[in-house]
Amino acid sequence: MMRSIRVGIVMLVALAAAVAGGVESGPHDDLGSAVEKRPLESARPWAYKRIDRAYEDLKAEHYDLMLETLDEMRRNTKLNARERALMWQAYAYAYTSQDKYTEAAAAMEECLAAEGLDESATLQMRYNLAQIYVLLERPDEAIREFERWFASAPNPSGAAYYMHAMAHVQKGSKDDAL
Repeated sequence: MMRSIRVGIVMLVALAAAVAGGVESGPHDDLGSAVEKRPLESARPWAYKRIDRAYEDLKAEHYDLMLETLDEMRRNTKLNARERALMWQAYAYAYTSQDKYTEAAAAMEECLAAEGLDESATLQMRYNLAQIYVLLERPDEAIREFERWFASAPNPSGAAYYMHAMAHVQKGSKDDAL
């Protein structure tokens, strides 16, 4: 059963990466006031060029090249919040594509900590992180992220509630899963 959950999570995260269109997801562009709006810095051409190259490498499954490009970005100490978030988002998708879920979770955490994504992309990243935590059998973190996500998600799906319940089952709190 855990294998089928893992496959489902990987497919959902991969779908989110595909929706991202290379740089950022946008399935919730109509969120309106569901998520607090905050001004975002712009990513400079230098950073976008590397992010685009990284996603081209991801599409071609050239993970080593993608990670080299992202490592080059990470060495730049002058990245703004937006550039850091986009970089960590790309790392997360690279690691997820390679079934490196512990590394993917760490990259997602860094992405969210950078506070550089727009509201819809932040919401999607938080949901992806919650799913990865379930996959890694880290139920406390999964429950925390799902609850943060539910607080802002305009129309949570049944699949989201199911994954949240799975985290409660992993924790041993089956009553909370109901």
